[in-house]
Amino acid sequence: MSQAPSKGTKDFKLVTFKVVTLDQVLKNERLMTLLYLISKFKELNEKTVYHLVHEVQEKGLNLGYNFFIVGGHPNSKQLKDDLVALMYVDLIEADPRTKKLRLTGQGLDVIEKYSSEMSPDKKSLIDNIVEEVKKKILVLDNEVDLELALKKGRRRGRRF
Repeated sequence: MSQAPSKGTKDFKLVTFKVVTLDQVLKNERLMTLLYLISKFKELNEKTVYHLVHEVQEKGLNLGYNFFIVGGHPNSKQLKDDLVALMYVDLIEADPRTKKLRLTGQGLDVIEKYSSEMSPDKKSLIDNIVEEVKKKILVLDNEVDLELALKKGRRRGRRF
């Protein structure tokens, strides 16, 4: 005798996040440095932010993120959590159309104050590293845009 196929069940997955306040973010040097890095670009895809932070760490500014490489792309759970925290306190947002990350008005105000209080040595180091990697990061961002456009076109049945 064969058994009747069991009915499919839906699993409910509960994901918990530590509640983060704006005050905690403002006191967290790593989060503020990440926000400063993002502010150096108008807007970036999330995947490109991973590349940016990875490149910055490779150039000598250790932000404390542990990266693992999957398919040639750097990934970090800590960085993902920090991006979620910055979104949660409304310092960055994802553009509704392009899904690119950018600073909010509040984020711009916060980073303006932070950059004026940042030590000149650290600011200079970050600015120099960003200038070194800026072209590469912008090229990567354009590649991600193209990948997303191609995927979007395939879903609609169009070909480029």
